[in-house]
Amino acid sequence: MTSSQAPDHQTLLNSFSALSKAPPTPSDAPEAAVAACFAPDACGSSCLLLIKRAEHPLDPWSGHIGLPGGRRETGDADVLATACRETREEVGVALKPDHLVGAQPPIQALRRGVATGLLVHPLVFALHTPAPLVANHEVAAARWVPLATLVDPALGTRHEVATPTGPREFPGVRLPSDEGPEWLLWGLTYRMLSELLSRGGLALAGGPPSR
Repeated sequence: MTSSQAPDHQTLLNSFSALSKAPPTPSDAPEAAVAACFAPDACGSSCLLLIKRAEHPLDPWSGHIGLPGGRRETGDADVLATACRETREEVGVALKPDHLVGAQPPIQALRRGVATGLLVHPLVFALHTPAPLVANHEVAAARWVPLATLVDPALGTRHEVATPTGPREFPGVRLPSDEGPEWLLWGLTYRMLSELLSRGGLALAGGPPSR
């Protein structure tokens, strides 16, 4: 399979079979969880739920394209509870434990190439259909994006960012849509999705993530 070919929904889920089925044990370190929610469209092709974060001066990922999620709160039993709570609050999708496909290894969050000390747990969920989305105040917009778009080489791009060591280029994917303006996926979410999709022999359109 080449990176430009998107598998059907069930084949994609099968490629995630090696993921841990148990949510990670809570840590004393700062943690967050995000939900990678996949669902088949009417033709059986997989779609991924993505959000555009609202603009906020105190949010290091203000305006970025990402997965629903956020920091683990005191009342969350584990990061699975965090992912479910945040997804319900941000886009109105009620995830249940039996929607969980598995957990990816956690990833260190970076901001402009610098570690933030926050450990992010990507959890993968499978839904039967793309659920209706109702964005709250933390989310400017939410969309179900076809997997075929994410792996289309024609939509790959490079995004230059100012870092403490000078300008750096990061790979990205342009996400055109009939629902509104084109989005740009890059950064932390790009890194997480790149690792996840590589399990099925897929590559995001912009190429390997920068390290």
